[in-house]
Amino acid sequence: MLNFVPMSEGEYESWKAASIAGYAGENITSGRWSGEDAHLKSEQEFSKLLPYGLSTPDNYIYSLVEQQTSEPVGMIWFALVREDAGRGHAFLYDFRIDEEHRRKGYGTQALSQLEDRVRAMGMKTISLHVFAHNGAARDLYVKVGYKETNIIMSKELA
Repeated sequence: MLNFVPMSEGEYESWKAASIAGYAGENITSGRWSGEDAHLKSEQEFSKLLPYGLSTPDNYIYSLVEQQTSEPVGMIWFALVREDAGRGHAFLYDFRIDEEHRRKGYGTQALSQLEDRVRAMGMKTISLHVFAHNGAARDLYVKVGYKETNIIMSKELA
């Protein structure tokens, strides 16, 4: 079983630095961004999404901790997106299980617990973005019931 433990400020700063670099790299790999400005664009997106860091309203950033061993196994960040007429949805911005803990069921557990949390917050939908080249993540999301809603395709011309 996993516990969702709110990140400390120190954990947040380490995660943010690694996530900015990782997001820049994913966008380079996907062909969406060039290498020259990817890091800056990634920093700008994080600044827009989390202008107040851990105190940004409607954003929830947790370390995922194995209940029996108290060992951190990953992290999860989601936000509540409010829409007109009081409706809204949750958006899963970042989710990872550390390499050494993958393929042990933690991903499935975390996503199931996320559903319970989001449902308790009054939301009926969770959305997310996954890079097309991340087959393992796509497989996990499909396994637990996520459906593709948009597919953006590109062709590099010579």
